Amino acid sequence: MESIIVNPKNEKELKLVTEFLEKFGVSNSLLTDEENDKLQLLIVMADGNRVEEAPREAIYKNVKGSVDEKYEFGLTDEDYRVLDERRARHLAGESASYSWQDVKEAVKNLKI
Repeated sequence: MESIIVNPKNEKELKLVTEFLEKFGVSNSLLTDEENDKLQLLIVMADGNRVEEAPREAIYKNVKGSVDEKYEFGLTDEDYRVLDERRARHLAGESASYSWQDVKEAVKNLKI
């Protein structure tokens, strides 16, 4: 079964949606801002791993977009250098990588 992620605009909307789901017996979980950030990063990372030859700029654009939306600043040259190093290690098989299924299981097992 597919899932749905809802991002309410405010506390009142969150309470309304949560009460609605509970009233109809729909299982639901709340994520903290930190857990939500981690989930979004996992999704970006999984998208990058699907196409190993994805151009560096496309991967960075996805990461940068996520970071800029949350923190309203960009990545530094040092950030790009670290990302280059990590991607090179990944492509050389020198770092851990996870299948999309592994990522989904990790998200399901988040303690919230």
